[in-house]
Amino acid sequence: MNMLRVFLALISVSLVQGDVLILSKEGSSSRPVPCSRVCSGTTARGKTQWTRYGGNGLTVNVDMSGCGFVEVPNIVSSLEGRSHHWIVKGASSVYNATPTRFTIFLSQEDNIYNYARADMWNVEWVAVGYIC
Repeated sequence: MNMLRVFLALISVSLVQGDVLILSKEGSSSRPVPCSRVCSGTTARGKTQWTRYGGNGLTVNVDMSGCGFVEVPNIVSSLEGRSHHWIVKGASSVYNATPTRFTIFLSQEDNIYNYARADMWNVEWVAVGYIC
């Protein structure tokens, strides 16, 4: 039990000492470290609200309002699921980003909607930005 307390104390110390450095040509990076945040999330397997887009596409709006960003963060996204998600285009392309949301568009030859539902595709993402 004492070893567990020591281990947890070490984790707490390392988390407190960590920082985030954001390098960007778009805006000022003169904000203090406490203004930076790393936030991640998922649209969740079996719960992603895919919408048909065009003839062979899908789209989904991703909510990241819980992150508290005050301007558009840097966003990295990927598609996760049980199968077939390697065949699509667009999984890492972020569109219409705001401090609270972004959109992903996927395209593929055929049956993309059926694959997305049957194979439980979801968007997993990491965003780094400013909160003050």
